[in-house]
Amino acid sequence: MATQNWTRRQMLGTAAGASALMAAGVSASATGATAQQLSYDVIVVGGGLAGLTAARRAKEQGLSVLLLEARDRVGGRVHSVALPSGTRIDLGAQFISDYQLNVTALGKEASITTHPVELPGDYLFVTSSGDVTRYDGDADPLSFTGQMRALWSYFRLGSAMDGFSATDMAALDTINAADFMRSKVWGEDLDRLFGGSYADGLCMRLEQISAYELMAQSETMGGLEGADNAEQWFIHGGAGVLADYQASHLEGAILMGAPVSAIVQDTEGVTVTSTGGTFRGRRVVIAVPPQLYPDLGLTPELPAERQAALATFQLGRVYKTLAEFETPWWREGGLSGAIVNPGGMFHGISDATPAGASTHLLVAFTSGPSADALGAEAPDEDARIAAFTRFLSKTYGRDVPDAIGGRSYDWNTDGFSLGGYSSRRGIGGWSATPDLFAPYQHIHFAGTETADEWRSYMDGAIQSGERAARAISAELAA
Repeated sequence: MATQNWTRRQMLGTAAGASALMAAGVSASATGATAQQLSYDVIVVGGGLAGLTAARRAKEQGLSVLLLEARDRVGGRVHSVALPSGTRIDLGAQFISDYQLNVTALGKEASITTHPVELPGDYLFVTSSGDVTRYDGDADPLSFTGQMRALWSYFRLGSAMDGFSATDMAALDTINAADFMRSKVWGEDLDRLFGGSYADGLCMRLEQISAYELMAQSETMGGLEGADNAEQWFIHGGAGVLADYQASHLEGAILMGAPVSAIVQDTEGVTVTSTGGTFRGRRVVIAVPPQLYPDLGLTPELPAERQAALATFQLGRVYKTLAEFETPWWREGGLSGAIVNPGGMFHGISDATPAGASTHLLVAFTSGPSADALGAEAPDEDARIAAFTRFLSKTYGRDVPDAIGGRSYDWNTDGFSLGGYSSRRGIGGWSATPDLFAPYQHIHFAGTETADEWRSYMDGAIQSGERAARAISAELAA
């Protein structure tokens, strides 16, 4: 159960392998080895869903494309693996929704099958004092007065989000989101429920970001209704099937194990230097998280106001832990396996067992402030899985079976992500430059952080790749 984190030595080893392939005149691609050219219409940096989408769409427009990926796999923050039992799991992104039209369309094209996140049975709710309440999942288990205050708070938040516009930027970008949240909800218990849930989902303390960043994120999801319906389905076989499907349309166009170290523009195009070689492109798509831009040598190429906005970026912090059991013991007595624990060390717990699997899974997320606590208490993978099973024992009020397997991935130390699910502009980041990710000369930007729809979700990554490819095709056709 050792975590597959990238060390510097592993990075250099992968780079050496790619260099050896280059010396032999071939490149490692997702579908085999092909002859390598040095000049392209489009170079895409990053092989997550955004980069794969941009590269595929550009290729479909008849453009020559090279995708450079630092890892030895495609997918980026989508990462599906098999446990020794054969059960496939997602160490990264996994949830999709009918509200997310881009990923739904791709899933339909790739002929995926899904199974629901919500299963029959009751939920467990953990209060701030650690008490556990059983409920049906339709409404949080609050007193009548608490329900009224929650409805009032929900209305206040919804009204603010419905009335949100760019004209509010100057004021909202100076207010931290925690203070904004407290001004809209009624009572400390609801501040934990609403504020804790948002901090969990955004993977950072609300004090780190502005109210404008919070509102802008919500707008890309369609407001509170979108947030309530963001996580409806698991993908059978893992979300990695989407990345593999996109990569299957890019035969000979992917060079893996090729971290980029320099990106330089001139009047004719862009020169991109990687461990796999130096290449020229008429256009380049940057499809990696913004916190990696300095590693690409990209930052000096950008205007001062964009550099100022990037300097505010806050890294999302998240651990994802899955525990594997021989039986679904949590389903006893009509429970679903779902646990709601806003702001807790393990939150958003659900039954993630794929249909037909021989073993059974519970998945939990630890993000934002809780990630710091878990990292200090359980710094290695086995310790985090053990901590999760202790939490389950305490929450269920019984001894639970030993996990027969599992994984706990630390996205904070993944050298090619430096966090998850998404990074975000800090306070003042929007005011520094609203159009941070607009095309700049020959450089285009993709990635879920740049998305106009469902930012920080897979759907947003796909949408951003589609957008970049359309813009480049139009430019090169002009």
